[in-house]
Amino acid sequence: MINNKVNILNMTRFCAIYLMVSCVVVNNAYAENTGLATKLIGSWSLAKETITLQNGEVRPSWGKDPYSFLTFDGDGNFAQILARSDLPLFETRWGGTMEQNDKVAKGSLAYFGTYKVNEESNELILD
Repeated sequence: MINNKVNILNMTRFCAIYLMVSCVVVNNAYAENTGLATKLIGSWSLAKETITLQNGEVRPSWGKDPYSFLTFDGDGNFAQILARSDLPLFETRWGGTMEQNDKVAKGSLAYFGTYKVNEESNELILD
Protein backbone atom coordinates (compact mmCIF):
# COMPACT_ATOMS: atom_id res chain seq x y z
CA MET A 1 0.00 0.00 0.00
CA ILE A 2 2.80 2.44 0.89
CA ASN A 3 4.65 1.73 -2.38
CA ASN A 4 1.48 2.45 -4.35
CA LYS A 5 1.04 5.77 -2.53
CA VAL A 6 4.70 6.69 -3.17
CA ASN A 7 4.42 5.70 -6.85
CA ILE A 8 1.20 7.69 -7.27
CA LEU A 9 2.81 10.70 -5.56
CA ASN A 10 5.91 10.44 -7.77
CA MET A 11 3.78 10.09 -10.91
CA THR A 12 1.69 13.10 -9.85
CA ARG A 13 4.84 15.17 -9.30
CA PHE A 14 6.23 14.05 -12.66
CA CYS A 15 3.00 14.98 -14.46
CA ALA A 16 2.84 18.35 -12.71
CA ILE A 17 6.47 19.16 -13.62
CA TYR A 18 5.93 17.96 -17.20
CA LEU A 19 2.84 20.17 -17.55
CA MET A 20 4.64 23.20 -16.08
CA VAL A 21 7.60 22.77 -18.45
CA SER A 22 5.27 22.26 -21.42
CA CYS A 23 3.31 25.40 -20.56
CA VAL A 24 6.50 27.45 -20.20
CA VAL A 25 7.79 26.25 -23.59
CA VAL A 26 4.48 26.98 -25.31
CA ASN A 27 4.07 30.30 -23.47
CA ASN A 28 7.58 31.47 -24.39
CA ALA A 29 7.07 30.68 -28.06
CA TYR A 30 3.68 32.41 -28.11
CA ALA A 31 4.66 35.42 -25.97
CA GLU A 32 7.56 36.64 -28.12
CA ASN A 33 5.32 38.88 -30.24
CA THR A 34 2.62 39.85 -27.74
CA GLY A 35 2.03 42.49 -25.06
CA LEU A 36 2.50 42.21 -21.32
CA ALA A 37 -1.17 41.32 -20.67
CA THR A 38 -0.92 38.24 -22.90
CA LYS A 39 2.48 37.25 -21.50
CA LEU A 40 1.09 37.23 -17.94
CA ILE A 41 -1.66 34.69 -18.64
CA GLY A 42 -0.81 31.38 -17.03
CA SER A 43 0.62 30.05 -13.78
CA TRP A 44 3.76 31.29 -12.07
CA SER A 45 5.84 30.42 -9.03
CA LEU A 46 8.08 32.55 -6.85
CA ALA A 47 11.70 32.50 -8.02
CA LYS A 48 13.19 34.74 -5.32
CA GLU A 49 11.92 37.28 -2.82
CA THR A 50 13.85 38.98 -0.04
CA ILE A 51 13.35 41.57 2.65
CA THR A 52 15.96 44.04 3.88
CA LEU A 53 15.89 44.56 7.64
CA GLN A 54 16.66 47.88 9.33
CA ASN A 55 20.18 46.65 10.17
CA GLY A 56 20.84 46.01 6.46
CA GLU A 57 20.54 42.23 6.66
CA VAL A 58 18.88 40.74 3.58
CA ARG A 59 16.96 37.49 4.00
CA PRO A 60 14.10 35.59 2.37
CA SER A 61 10.85 36.85 3.88
CA TRP A 62 9.03 33.55 3.25
CA GLY A 63 11.90 31.34 4.46
CA LYS A 64 13.86 28.82 2.44
CA ASP A 65 12.04 27.28 -0.55
CA PRO A 66 8.54 28.70 0.01
CA TYR A 67 5.51 27.16 -1.67
CA SER A 68 3.98 29.56 -4.16
CA PHE A 69 1.33 29.71 -6.82
CA LEU A 70 0.22 32.71 -8.87
CA THR A 71 -2.15 32.54 -11.80
CA PHE A 72 -3.57 35.11 -14.21
CA ASP A 73 -6.44 34.30 -16.55
CA GLY A 74 -7.39 36.09 -19.76
CA ASP A 75 -10.45 37.77 -18.19
CA GLY A 76 -8.52 39.90 -15.65
CA ASN A 77 -8.68 37.56 -12.63
CA PHE A 78 -5.75 36.41 -10.51
CA ALA A 79 -5.11 34.19 -7.48
CA GLN A 80 -2.00 33.78 -5.35
CA ILE A 81 -0.93 31.46 -2.55
CA LEU A 82 2.32 31.82 -0.58
CA ALA A 83 3.40 29.61 2.32
CA ARG A 84 6.59 28.95 4.21
CA SER A 85 7.95 25.45 3.64
CA ASP A 86 8.59 24.95 7.36
CA LEU A 87 4.97 25.22 8.51
CA PRO A 88 3.93 22.65 11.12
CA LEU A 89 1.76 19.71 10.10
CA PHE A 90 -1.49 19.21 11.99
CA GLU A 91 -2.21 15.83 13.53
CA THR A 92 -5.80 16.00 12.30
CA ARG A 93 -7.45 17.94 9.50
CA TRP A 94 -9.56 19.84 12.01
CA GLY A 95 -6.69 21.96 13.27
CA GLY A 96 -3.69 22.02 15.48
CA THR A 97 -2.47 23.48 18.72
CA MET A 98 -2.57 27.22 19.36
CA GLU A 99 1.16 27.40 18.54
CA GLN A 100 0.71 25.48 15.26
CA ASN A 101 -2.27 27.64 14.26
CA ASP A 102 -0.27 30.80 15.01
CA LYS A 103 2.68 29.66 12.85
CA VAL A 104 0.40 28.74 9.94
CA ALA A 105 -1.51 32.04 10.17
CA LYS A 106 1.74 34.05 10.18
CA GLY A 107 3.47 31.89 7.56
CA SER A 108 0.87 31.75 4.79
CA LEU A 109 -1.02 34.15 2.57
CA ALA A 110 -3.72 33.54 -0.02
CA TYR A 111 -5.72 36.09 -1.94
CA PHE A 112 -7.47 36.69 -5.25
CA GLY A 113 -8.93 39.54 -7.22
CA THR A 114 -8.81 41.29 -10.55
CA TYR A 115 -5.92 42.86 -12.40
CA LYS A 116 -5.29 45.39 -15.13
CA VAL A 117 -2.25 45.95 -17.30
CA ASN A 118 -1.02 49.33 -18.53
CA GLU A 119 0.84 48.35 -21.70
CA GLU A 120 2.40 51.82 -22.15
CA SER A 121 4.13 51.86 -18.75
CA ASN A 122 4.43 48.05 -18.34
CA GLU A 123 2.53 48.28 -15.04
CA LEU A 124 0.50 45.53 -13.43
CA ILE A 125 -2.31 46.80 -11.19
CA LEU A 126 -3.91 44.36 -8.74
CA ASP A 127 -7.40 45.27 -7.51
